[in-house]
Amino acid sequence: MTLIELMVVVAIVALLGAIATPLYLDSVRKGRRADGVAALNQLLLMQERYRANQPQYATHLLLDGTALVGVGLADDAGAAASATTPGGGHYLLSIVSAGTTGYAVRAVGQGGQARDGDCVVLQVDVSGGNIVHASGATAALGNATAANQACWRF
Repeated sequence: MTLIELMVVVAIVALLGAIATPLYLDSVRKGRRADGVAALNQLLLMQERYRANQPQYATHLLLDGTALVGVGLADDAGAAASATTPGGGHYLLSIVSAGTTGYAVRAVGQGGQARDGDCVVLQVDVSGGNIVHASGATAALGNATAANQACWRF
């Protein structure tokens, strides 16, 4: 083998690596996004369970150490404004608003998940039994319909 042949092989391997790495990282982010959506769905269930026994939806998360165990009012023991998702803490979960007829819960990408493009912020709004999924690159949640659907579809 000559030096030129070896340099050509190294260049081909580097080119393949440059193409494959971003595709791999996008797949990892998409898988972690599924974890964020699952955590939001769990929060929805917790909110509905809480509301079945209380006059309004919960305003804060309840933590046992760092683990999310439920939802409650701000004066409950262990109440926190936010919590990270289990399994790496790729999303920061919070209850954005809560009242007697509805609530909003949000997941914001942390660490590597903060580079998830238009899907960094995922939010579910529940009002009067209607559920609206929203997403965006920032808390402004400005995604159009097609981009929003892409964030919530796996």
